[in-house]
Parts: sequence; structure tokens; C-alpha cells
Amino acid sequence: MLLNACQYKRLNSVKFLFKSFKHETFDFNEILIAVVKNVRKESNTEVLQCLLENVKGSSSEMSKSILSVCEIIWPKDMDALLKNADPSLFDSKSILKRAVRNRRKGSLECLVKWIITNVNPNILDLTEIMNIVCVLQVLEIGKLLIQTIENSLLDVNVIMIAAIQKHWEGEHESFILWLISHIDLALFNFKTIEAEACKNGKLDEIKLLLSKTDHNLFDLGKIMQNACEHGKLDIVQYLLSDDDRTKLQVDTAIVSACSTGHLHIVKYVIKNCDLALLNIKLAMQKAVVCGQHEIVAWLLFNCDHDMFDISNLMNKACSFGWLDIVKWLFEKIDISLFDMLMAIHEACNKCHIELIEFLIENVRFSEDSLKSVMTLSCFRGNIDIVKLLLHKQNDDCHMYDMRVAMNDACSGGRIELVQWLLKSSNRHDKFDMEFVLKWVCINEHLNLATWIFDNIDHSSISWSSLFHWVCSKGHIASMNFLLQKIDNKLLNFKRALTDTCIEGHLNVVHRLFEIHRFSLIEVKHAMNECIRFEHAIINKWIMQNIGINANDIKMTLEWTQENNNIRLMTFLVLNIDITDTINILCSKGHFELIQWILLNVHAPLLDFNILMNEASRHGRLDIVKNIFERFMTTVKF
Repeated sequence: MLLNACQYKRLNSVKFLFKSFKHETFDFNEILIAVVKNVRKESNTEVLQCLLENVKGSSSEMSKSILSVCEIIWPKDMDALLKNADPSLFDSKSILKRAVRNRRKGSLECLVKWIITNVNPNILDLTEIMNIVCVLQVLEIGKLLIQTIENSLLDVNVIMIAAIQKHWEGEHESFILWLISHIDLALFNFKTIEAEACKNGKLDEIKLLLSKTDHNLFDLGKIMQNACEHGKLDIVQYLLSDDDRTKLQVDTAIVSACSTGHLHIVKYVIKNCDLALLNIKLAMQKAVVCGQHEIVAWLLFNCDHDMFDISNLMNKACSFGWLDIVKWLFEKIDISLFDMLMAIHEACNKCHIELIEFLIENVRFSEDSLKSVMTLSCFRGNIDIVKLLLHKQNDDCHMYDMRVAMNDACSGGRIELVQWLLKSSNRHDKFDMEFVLKWVCINEHLNLATWIFDNIDHSSISWSSLFHWVCSKGHIASMNFLLQKIDNKLLNFKRALTDTCIEGHLNVVHRLFEIHRFSLIEVKHAMNECIRFEHAIINKWIMQNIGINANDIKMTLEWTQENNNIRLMTFLVLNIDITDTINILCSKGHFELIQWILLNVHAPLLDFNILMNEASRHGRLDIVKNIFERFMTTVKF
């Protein structure tokens, strides 16, 4: 009754029961759980207070009871319980471990505040307490921890890092200042704090620490590098305002700024530092490698180019498409120093059309060089570059072999370029149309194939060769297309079947038998090819669907036995005349195969009288003995 009254928050009933019955009969822990896990899922402070007043459990029991309910208890209820707990018997580690799962706002805060204030630090897991305080981010609890527990027992770096990285009720900056003023600075490892802060980009907070503490406590070079990397100009300005810059490592810092593309930092550092302290050469290299165009251009246009290693700059500029930098290099540097073929290839790889046009107009490339550009462009499918090269070539001198260009486009799988080359040319005899059609069919670009049939003279194409090639590659859609477009009398179906069996494309074999009637000799030849190349599934399909007798599949039987293919052998015995099979095997001396059949084929499938007669007729005592030993008791001869 009491448990029900507690669960349903019936305060009057609870009071009546406590008044009417002896308290020793009640289990305090059981009742407490009922109070907290009430059916209304809400605070039950009044009933809990009544429980605490009437059931005087020991402090030890109280601590255990808190452990039972700490995951779900409400803040007011937690506060009421804690007032009756004995701190010396309090298992704070276990309770906190479970209490952190509590989703009731304020419950964990209430518990942590009580633990910090009442429990002896010597029995606390201070690392766990510190971590929980940092997760809570409640200023009052953070300050209470520092004020209550001896700071030397705490890892104060943890709370300082948390103060830098977290919001702490929106007042983390004031909390940072509070920590500096209330904790002995000697307890902090500022280099560790600075490293964590820089890693998370909390440079404004680092600046705050620098303004309030001794700079010698920090790794200023690391801070400078991180400020440049993250583009924090105010921190860079603050650090450079110090006359002693030897600790700032500005040579490394400017490289970081160039790598990450912070031009305003680069300008400020170069303007306010002795160039002798800066590694401009490395900074330029990093900017180039990282593709930082604005920085590369600014350094190039505003610094002495003798400070740079420009040997690789032309290639990188062409790769990134930096036309302004390429033009500057043409104006200021002897371009014979550069490998211009490599440069234009870099531009072609990224299809920087304006840059390529500039290079073609300003560099005397050899005919072979331009052909290599055409080859690369066709293979990569760069239509605009191909158009440009064709437009720029001398009309009187057909520099480019369009047959090669088309083949390169096909080899690269560039359907758009293939279409453009075909549809823009009025002389298709320049192309290897059989090669083109093979590529179109193998990739099943049937719309383009239709256009070719409708618009190009294809009298010189070997349709039979194309057909059996498509069949051998297993492209059923292209095969059907060719069957519709070509006079079937021109096609060599025998070779198509043979090549398809060699490659093992069952769907194409099926289609070929649908559209053409093959002779027995042609079928046997195809099956032999299937055997030779171990495409058993095609042979099985042919035997299931085409009338083939035992004599026709002798070779199949031999191959099946040699490869120990029990499933196929069983299929053969089921689907052919076993009498003819045994006769053929015996007449040809294939007694090992007969022995194999006896060992591997299910006995009811065999006619043992035929086997006995044939073995006797051919004088095979070993087979007769085998049959008698294994089947005398089960077979009636």
C-alpha cells in the first residue's frame, strides 16, 4: 500500500500509513525508488520529505539509496536526499559515474556542488570531478571547485583549457581572467594550454592570456605560426609589437600564412619584418604547391624574383590556370629556361583554354609537340582544346592525323568528342570507321551508332567481322542493333557462335540459337570450344535445349570426368541414352570413365544389365567385379 501511495504521490495516504504502522516494517531503499520513479514522472519532494522524516535510515543506507536513484532523480529531490547523507560514507565515484546519465536539468549540478562542498577531497576522484565540472560549464560550480579544493590537488590545466574552449554560460573570457587571478600561475603549464588552444583555433583567448601573463611562459613561435595559419592579424600585430622578435620564428610563420592563403598576413609580416629573417623562397614554394594564386601573384609582382626558385613555377602556373602569372613570366624571364611542352600538357590536363591559346600564340612549338597536345586532348576528351588546335593549324598543311585523333578519343572513352569529330567532318574516310563502330558498339552508344548508319558510307566495313566481335564481347544490345541494321546473309553465324562460346557469354549463345539454325557439326564444334575453355554452363544449356546424342558429346563426357564435375556428369546421364553412352565409351576404350560413372552417378539412374553385358562383351573383368561387389545384393540381374 505504501509503495503504491508513493508511486501515485498520495501524500495523505503516505502520512496515514506512517502514522498507523511500525516503521521497521518498511524497506527505505525500496520506498525511495518508488517515490522517485513515480507514475507522473515528475518531482515528488513532499512525499520524499515525509519519507525522510519518518524512516530514519542510517547514513550508509542513505548513500546507497542515492546510488540507486541518482540517474533519474529530480533536483529538488536530490537536494532533500543529500541533506541526510553522511559525506564520510559517500561513494562519490560510483554515484557520479551513474549520475552523469541523469537528463534532469540541475540534478547533476546539485550533486556536484554538494560533493565539492561536503566530501573529503582525499576520497574523491578529482580527475572525474574536474571532467564533469568542465562538461557542465556552470561558472558557479567551476569557481566553487577552485575555491573549495586545494588547487595543487587539481590539474588546473584541464579547467583552463575547458574555459578557453567552452562557453561557460557565455562568460568564458571573464572566467579565464578569474582563473588567472585565483590560481597560482606556477601551477599552469601554459605551453600545454597554448598548444590545445591553438589546435582548436582559440587564438583570441590566447591573446587574452598573453596580455595578462608573462610572455616567457609561452612558446611564442608556435602562437605566431598558428596566428598566421588562421589569419589572426590582430594577434600577429600584437606579437610583432614586441621589439624582441627572435622567439617569434617569423620565417616559419610566413610559410604557414602562404600555405593557407592569408594574403593580409603575408603583406603585414613582409612590411614589418626584416626580409633577411624570412624564408621567402620556401614561402613561395608552399604558396605554389597549395594553389594560393593571390599570394603567388603578390610575391611575384612585389618582390625581387631572384629571391624565388622559379624553375617549376611555369608548370604549376599552367596547371592551376594562372594566366596572369604565365604572362608575367613571359615578360620577365627567358622562357627557354622552361619546358614549355610540359607546361602546355599541364594546361591541357586541366583544360585551361585561354592559357593554352596564349601558349600556342606565343611559343613556337614543333609539329610533333602540337601532335602530342592533340593526342592528350583527344584522349582526355577536351573538345574546346581540339577545336582550338584545329582552328589554329595551317589550312594548307594538315598537321593532325584525324584517324589517330579519333582513335585516341575512342580509347579515352570520350563519347562527346567522338560525336563532335564525326558530325563536324565532311570526310569520314579520314577515320578508321570500323574501329569507331567497334568502340561505339562495345560501349553500347546506340544513338551514335544509328547516326553513323544513317549518315556515313559504310560499304568498306566488314560487317561479319564486326558482328562476331560484338558477340564475342557479350554485348547483346549492340548485337540486336546490328541484326536489325545489317542484312543477316552477310553475317558469319558459325564464327559468331564459336567466338562467343570461347568467351563464355551464355546470353549471346541463347540469342544466336534463337535467330539461326546451326548444323550439328557447328554445334559440336562450339561445344568442343566450351569444353576447351571450361564453359560448362553453356554446354549444359545446349544439351538441355538442343537435341544432342551421346556420340555427339563424347568429348564432353571425357572433359567432365577429367575435371571431376559430378553435377554435369549426372546431368549428362539423365539427359542422354545411357545405352548409347556405354556402347561408345566401351568401344572407344574409355573404361576409366565407366568406372567413374559407377562411383559417382546415383545407382537407380543406371541400367546395370546393359553395363554388365557391355563390360562382358569387351572383356572388362574389373568392371564386372566392381558391379558384382557393389550391387549384387540390390540389383536383379
